[in-house]
Amino acid sequence: MFVLFVLISSAWAGDQGDPEQPYDGGTYQMVGCLKAKTAQWDKRMNVAYQKALKDAADDKQREQLRTAQRLWIQYRDANCLYYNLGEGTIARLDACAA
Repeated sequence: MFVLFVLISSAWAGDQGDPEQPYDGGTYQMVGCLKAKTAQWDKRMNVAYQKALKDAADDKQREQLRTAQRLWIQYRDANCLYYNLGEGTIARLDACAA
């Protein structure tokens, strides 16, 4: 798990020089921008995850990584659902731009 964190941190640090696109417009446009950014990060996290699986010492460590990631995904989805139950159009943004 630590390896995955380090890989993601390195990827994030490398992205700091990229200019951010402004979120111009209303909620609909903001949700679209966040979805695009989320898709970019999802791809980067998947690359880091696959590398961590490949670099794992043995099958036991790979299985533990898979278990940890599945549990994290369950948490993420439940957390996004919780915030999606909020009121107003901003709830879409609070809910992980889902």
